[in-house]
Amino acid sequence: MVTQKVRVTSTSVISAVEDADNYTSFMPDSYIEKSVLIQRSSEFMDVYHLLDLPFVSNRHYIYRMARTVDPSRGRVRLDWILIPRESEYADFMDSMDVEHGHPIYLDTSVGGWDIIPLSNGEIDLIYRIYADPAGRLPNFLVSKSNRVAARGVVGDMIREAKRRDKRD
Repeated sequence: MVTQKVRVTSTSVISAVEDADNYTSFMPDSYIEKSVLIQRSSEFMDVYHLLDLPFVSNRHYIYRMARTVDPSRGRVRLDWILIPRESEYADFMDSMDVEHGHPIYLDTSVGGWDIIPLSNGEIDLIYRIYADPAGRLPNFLVSKSNRVAARGVVGDMIREAKRRDKRD
């Protein structure tokens, strides 16, 4: 888990987190090689990611992210969970397997974002992730890579949120 207090608007963070089609343009520290918004509804969004990880085989997955809002506190949660390989997207995954040389499919990962407005104009930004990268990797390497990747993802999102705040 990574927690950071930062002076950006909640709207800019939500906009960045939900802009999955453009992750590769503003998330250089995330190892995301390809990001595709597959489906968006009023309740959730489904996104495909291909990861180009150092020292190990590429991984890919589809996740579903849903937003919940606590209007009394202004708190926003964006929670995601991986979708099983054999789902309504099986044909899509078959095509991604062929296109990208059969990367390993990740099926165990959950996480999300908490965006909590503070009275001083900052927000408390919290990123949570639990990921099993699959394959035969030692536990210490999995823990270390999750921590490093999480810090990179948060840094990328903060930079993009600040850029969006300046633009609006």
